[in-house]
Amino acid sequence: MMGVGLAVAIFIDATLVRGVLLPAALAALGERLWPGARRASVRQDTEPVATGARSV
Repeated sequence: MMGVGLAVAIFIDATLVRGVLLPAALAALGERLWPGARRASVRQDTEPVATGARSV
């Protein structure tokens, strides 16, 4: 019985929590969840860009 219960708990965790609830919560919270994301994107945009060099 203990093994069956553990298997069911792992199955529920893998499918419902990690497959449905967590991605939905991350999508709903968006940038509010990651307060440093806005600062990091601004910091990347302000870096100098090399001009005249071609990348192949």
